[in-house]
Amino acid sequence: MIQAYRTMLLGAGIAALAATASAQQPSYNSHEVNPDHSVTFRYYAPTAKLVTVGLDYTHSDSPMAKGTDGTWTLTTGPLAPELHVYSFKVDGTGLLDPLNQSVEVSMAFFRANTVLVPGAPQPWDFKDVPHGTVHHHVYETKAVTGLPGNAEDYYVYTPPGYDAAAAKSYPVLYLLHGWAQIAESWVNIGQANLILDNLIAEGRAVPMVVVMPLGYGNASFVTNGFGSWNDEALIADNLDRYSKAL
Repeated sequence: MIQAYRTMLLGAGIAALAATASAQQPSYNSHEVNPDHSVTFRYYAPTAKLVTVGLDYTHSDSPMAKGTDGTWTLTTGPLAPELHVYSFKVDGTGLLDPLNQSVEVSMAFFRANTVLVPGAPQPWDFKDVPHGTVHHHVYETKAVTGLPGNAEDYYVYTPPGYDAAAAKSYPVLYLLHGWAQIAESWVNIGQANLILDNLIAEGRAVPMVVVMPLGYGNASFVTNGFGSWNDEALIADNLDRYSKAL
């Protein structure tokens, strides 16, 4: 009985603390896109000494201004209508936006959130046109090293009307991502499938098969960080193994 009362008391205490914390933290939009295409970033950190935001991997973080309620704020200038990436640093520690579930995944030690700035119609907009299909494949690799379980994956875009059993042949494009990105980056971040759908529908591209592989032969080329670019032996090993995998 005493243990039951203790458990109830502890639960009540936790609930009270949670309610107090909730009452103290203001409600805010962490990544607000403004009518002039600027973006206002906000981060709640009442005890922090410095909060910065980095935008689009420019390697220069901008300091944010602290408000009386403990919310740090920064408004950018007008941004191009596209998908932008950003991340926060709180007293030098890189952190994701806790109020934004849209995240650019990478194999490197850093992560970033994304925010879409709308504008005039863009090649990657979803439009009422015939759409192709994105296929995801996973296989055990004997060429690439450093992957968990030796499991490598790749994505394949097939155009509208594609029939694998038909005699018709298609050109194939191998679309490679940037350093630190992963096989799904061209679909989830680059929206390559939507771009291809629109280009094919407009007659600006022929129907094609597009292969989007994981672009590494040695995973440590990424997981070791930026210093990998100074390791000539690792660069050569990565390229050799990736050539075999491709």
